[in-house]
Amino acid sequence: MSAATTPPVVMPYAPAVGHCPLCGRSMLSKKPKMLNGVDVCVKCVNGFANRRQVAYIIDSTLYYFISFVVFGIIGFAIVKFSPVARASFVNTGAFPPGVDVALTAASVVFWFGFLFKDGFRGRSLGKLICGVRTIDATTREPIGFGRSFKRNLPLFIPFGPLIMAFQLMKGTRWGDQWANTLVVWNKHEHCLPFDKRGVLCTKCGYDLKGNESGRCPECGTGIPTRVASPVHVPFDMAVGPQA
Repeated sequence: MSAATTPPVVMPYAPAVGHCPLCGRSMLSKKPKMLNGVDVCVKCVNGFANRRQVAYIIDSTLYYFISFVVFGIIGFAIVKFSPVARASFVNTGAFPPGVDVALTAASVVFWFGFLFKDGFRGRSLGKLICGVRTIDATTREPIGFGRSFKRNLPLFIPFGPLIMAFQLMKGTRWGDQWANTLVVWNKHEHCLPFDKRGVLCTKCGYDLKGNESGRCPECGTGIPTRVASPVHVPFDMAVGPQA
């Protein structure tokens, strides 16, 4: 899509030319990476991706632990209260076929519960610890359990988690476009590349539409000059002509 046809967006603030919109570091010495269609310094892109990956590891580890405890208790109860199952387990080391099938089916159903992990107002335990959350890309409201199930369903695709680990470097992964969701870094949620509307205070998120004072009435933060810019600001264009 050409620059002439790209719909303009007002940036939450106007970063210095050639600087990262998140941390303000210069991007002149090292080529930036694109995050959600916006050029961002390598350190911020990697930092955001690492937070999401660590959050997934925390969630997976917790769920494995819970499943181990739950099915350990179930297995103990079966052995204790079912003489037939106890005899089979003692003699062969396995439960009767019917019990095995039931436990396998229960484990599959149990693991589907992992897909609802982001339904607690867009936060799983891992996301809460790592300072990120999942929101509706249009309304910017935290997602619920239905949207969490939809965006996480591709996790059951073979090698899906591995592929999506690399997709995090671009911002969205499998499931985000389908569910119309966006993962944001909490402390930067009102800045590019997480908020392209440019109508909120970059510190507290207060609605600044119509503000003429040059200062946020909620927290007192100064409002930097805003500039109209394409959603994707290519690095070479941002830097401008070189002497």
